[in-house]
Amino acid sequence: MLRRFSVTNYRGFGRKLELDLTRRGDYGFSGSCVSDQGISKSMVYGVNGIGKTNLGYAITDIVYTLTDSVPSQYQIDESTFLNGHDDLGCAEFEYEFGLGDHIVVYSYRKESPYRIIRESLMVDGVPIMFSDSCPEGNGHRGLKTCMSRLRSMMDDPCRNGYHVLDDLRDFVGHMVYFGPVARGTVTDCPDSMGWMDDFIVSMDLVSDFQDFLHGMTGEDIRLEEREGIIHQLFDRASLPFPSVRSSGTSSWNGSTVSSAGSGMRPSCTWTGSTVPVTSISPVGWLDACWRRSRIRR
Repeated sequence: MLRRFSVTNYRGFGRKLELDLTRRGDYGFSGSCVSDQGISKSMVYGVNGIGKTNLGYAITDIVYTLTDSVPSQYQIDESTFLNGHDDLGCAEFEYEFGLGDHIVVYSYRKESPYRIIRESLMVDGVPIMFSDSCPEGNGHRGLKTCMSRLRSMMDDPCRNGYHVLDDLRDFVGHMVYFGPVARGTVTDCPDSMGWMDDFIVSMDLVSDFQDFLHGMTGEDIRLEEREGIIHQLFDRASLPFPSVRSSGTSSWNGSTVSSAGSGMRPSCTWTGSTVPVTSISPVGWLDACWRRSRIRR
């Protein structure tokens, strides 16, 4: 099982984030969720945009690093792989697994989804493998890459011993990421406008949408339109908003989440008029804007 995990400078995580599943506490009321090694079943919850989906991407980054499976296509997007605010030049991952009677610690650094610049493996505190170089070339999936040395060891048919590597590959091969189905369409809008981002740009609502997100999250979100695409501005990068927005922002249905009693602003300003907001979701806000534009016509 996964015992500990940490990630640094990956997508929405700038500073080091640590997840320690060995700190089980007194879980006598839910014995089926714990084992001798720690928490075996857990749930992560939080407000929209806090990083729940990115945590799932981070934990399962090891899957496409050591196998042929890619849990999500967003994980191999080079433009959003590193955190937009920091300038470390690489993301760092560390996993600690309990496999049978062995404790396995695998860590690596990546400059991009398929370019590892350092990795190490320890079994029961004993160093098994260490590599801190990445030669040029070795193309894979059309990208400049450097594949995992550990994966090469696992795939070596002449490898003898270290059967724990087979256990590691089997565990990683069964790690699965399930994500939401994006629904980001605006209700009642013509098909030609369709997707949320196209509608915002075509109606010149980028600034208003930025204000809405700020009011909803309290974060200093900076948006601008570039060649018909909304971009979010970070300290070190400008990234397309569709590739960095949260799963909740992408999939919330505007007709299902009411703002009553939520503490959110009950209205927003659009082209000089106050538009009632019947939902705290971006889709609901856009739907309100669309309906008001039809009334004004």
